[in-house]
Amino acid sequence: MLHTQTISLKNQRTHMVSDIHGNLKLFKKLLTNLQYSASDTLILNGDVCEKGQDSLGLIRYIMDLHHTHRVYTTLGNNDAILLHLLKDNEQLIPYLERQPYSLIHEMLREQNREWKQFSTIKEIAQFCLDHYQAELEWIQQLPHALESEDFIIIHAGIERTNDWRETSSTNAYAFPSFYEHGHDEEKTVIVGHWPISNYLSREKSHMNPIIDFDRRIICLDGGLQVKSIGQLNALTLQDGLFEATYVDECKQIKEIVHYFSDESKQGTINWPNYLVEKQEKQEHFTLCYSAANKTNYWIKNEYLTYQDEQWQSTTDVSASFLTVKQGDQVSILDDQCSGYDLAKKDGYYGWIPKSCT
Repeated sequence: MLHTQTISLKNQRTHMVSDIHGNLKLFKKLLTNLQYSASDTLILNGDVCEKGQDSLGLIRYIMDLHHTHRVYTTLGNNDAILLHLLKDNEQLIPYLERQPYSLIHEMLREQNREWKQFSTIKEIAQFCLDHYQAELEWIQQLPHALESEDFIIIHAGIERTNDWRETSSTNAYAFPSFYEHGHDEEKTVIVGHWPISNYLSREKSHMNPIIDFDRRIICLDGGLQVKSIGQLNALTLQDGLFEATYVDECKQIKEIVHYFSDESKQGTINWPNYLVEKQEKQEHFTLCYSAANKTNYWIKNEYLTYQDEQWQSTTDVSASFLTVKQGDQVSILDDQCSGYDLAKKDGYYGWIPKSCT
């Protein structure tokens, strides 16, 4: 049975955030933009830790907020890595080898130590317990889910069972692609975990929250620290209405000088569905067919490679064109390709002619 907590969200402004991934600086910027105050409710739906460079500082900041504000935090799969540490899971050794940004590394580094100085995970766990008992106990007590009058708030998803609370703890914080799986509950299920762009194989590329009242699912994960175009989303609920806010780390801002739109080209290439069949190559883009997605894409030529006798995308990439108008401010994500730049506006991202800026 999952560890759940019942809360009330009636008659209060509520901000919902997920997948901060150790980015304390951007989280503080988001709270500032939200004009967050002690009269608000703040819900952090898992994956506070890992992948960013300040998981330890972020945990301490949230722990302090818990003393002065109404804050609820659920357990995410990346937070649960600390539970594996306390269970002496030796599989953490290869994880520490490949993941330079981890709470474990941060705790050891603060004590002028590194994981290679220990013989076993058990020794690392004991060392961390000796120095960081408060932080580790805080993570250990996090619930898997919150339940309010209208919502089930859980990091990754729930199973279709007689009682959703019987969902396995692994699926609670690591359910893959929950939006496509769906559920049977009357309440709306709010999740993070799965970056939103992963659901957009045939739609315009974006990282904004998905609010689907028909399926009773809300997805929050803007792909921060996971996708190169990632953002940190907040969804604010007030008087029965939702308002989305995001922050990101895009630096190069340009002003659009003339209108551009091409609604015929849209879609998003995401791992692991990189394999494609080339159909028609043009000067800047190539029409490709994805058997996995059963969809045609116009893929920027620089993002195509021939490897192992197959054509494939080199990475996640937008196959959408971005609609812009004169005076728009856009973030330039990639200006190294011929003819077109990859740009982002209002959480949407896609290609625009270089002449637009």
